[in-house]
Amino acid sequence: MTLAVDNQSTTPKGTMSGGLPIFYSDGSRTAYDRGASTAQNWASSRTDALNAFIRLEHYFNANWQLTANYVYGDNDLDYDVFWVKGEPDPINNTGMMPGSINYIDANRTQDTYEVELNGRFNWLGQSHQLLFGYNTQEQQFSTPYYASQQSDYIIGDFTDSSYSIAKPNWQSEAAYGSYGTTKQDALYVAAQLNITDALSLIVGSRLNQWQTNQDNFGRIHDYKISDELTNYFGATYELTQSWALYANYTDIFTPQSRVDKNGNYLSPIEGKNYELGIKASVLDERLDISLSGFKIYQDNVGEYTGDTIAETLQAIYKPINGTLTQGYELEINGKLTYNWNAYFGYTHSKGEKPDNAVLNTTNPNDQFKLFTSYQLSGALDNLKLGGGYRWQSNSYDEVKNPVYGAVEVNQPSYGIASLMANYQMNEQLSVSLNIDNLFDKHYYSQIGFYNQYRYGKPRSFSLQLKYSL
Repeated sequence: MTLAVDNQSTTPKGTMSGGLPIFYSDGSRTAYDRGASTAQNWASSRTDALNAFIRLEHYFNANWQLTANYVYGDNDLDYDVFWVKGEPDPINNTGMMPGSINYIDANRTQDTYEVELNGRFNWLGQSHQLLFGYNTQEQQFSTPYYASQQSDYIIGDFTDSSYSIAKPNWQSEAAYGSYGTTKQDALYVAAQLNITDALSLIVGSRLNQWQTNQDNFGRIHDYKISDELTNYFGATYELTQSWALYANYTDIFTPQSRVDKNGNYLSPIEGKNYELGIKASVLDERLDISLSGFKIYQDNVGEYTGDTIAETLQAIYKPINGTLTQGYELEINGKLTYNWNAYFGYTHSKGEKPDNAVLNTTNPNDQFKLFTSYQLSGALDNLKLGGGYRWQSNSYDEVKNPVYGAVEVNQPSYGIASLMANYQMNEQLSVSLNIDNLFDKHYYSQIGFYNQYRYGKPRSFSLQLKYSL
């Protein structure tokens, strides 16, 4: 039996909802310092997350095993929201409007059960694997919004240190919110069939059911999807003991919570995923290498329209059919020496609509990640040092300029470096130091959504003391 319990709480102050305005009212671009914020000191998003996991295992014999997992999650959010919108005056930085000034008292619980029977059997002179499973997940959520008792807010110059708005008194009854349950059930079966010593086939099917019953900002959603079958097919051919070719096909079926202009949920994303690649295990199987190309065809992909529903401020999406996302991935992961670990990953991906226009322009086409760590030896054998670097290419979004209409805003390419050190004091106790954004790079973590932008986190230091039983 395996049991794990985790509880985390955060109480940040001065939480900025949304971001900084991209444009002034005359259509020119803003250029705020990274420390600028539209938030008030009382705005905060306090969270409390409890997660528990239990796993039971039973071995019938050397070939067959039954496992049962249960995962419980309970997440609370107390959020004093202060969000402003619009474009300020270029001279005095005033004139923005209240967007959402509310108190949110949210709770979400989730119960997940999973049972799997897996084992090996012999057939036609080869050993094969078989898996049967059942998974059920239920979420219950309550997200009431309490409005301010005050309505005549005047938004001043948020860059002026003397500017402040007093914390509101909240209404005693929720103005609106989102309440309900969502349940998913799935039966699945998978098999790995070793046709020859070199050729293996993997086949699988999953029967899905999905149901939601909720009141989403006053709109009732009773939605059920029954007996949706998704399939998986794969093949692996070993060229040598170290190198192998592989190919696979996967059905895509993903319910989504994005809404259209009428507040209705978009239909589930449906599609097909094709992948072809080569993989290897080298250096005495210490280092894994894989290179693959993929094509993903999807319908009902949500695209942000740039508009919101006036009553609820929900972002409006429209479904796009016939999309194609294609690209390739390279991954290298493992031990270069017995003390030296490294990971390198590079992804190139480009999405297109049926008219060849770019799909999801806010997603960068190219990304890579590099991380390495080294365990020292001798008198310092309890010390591990490491560092990493992540980079992404440029991206952009189309937004509404108050003077010129639809224009593009760009997120230039950027890279972020990090360092870490970990010292194992004894078998139970360790201490670690992490430095993120080592060179204090200025970049956007988000730009375009709601005609606003947010800067990424500046250089940060964290010190962690960990004790294991």
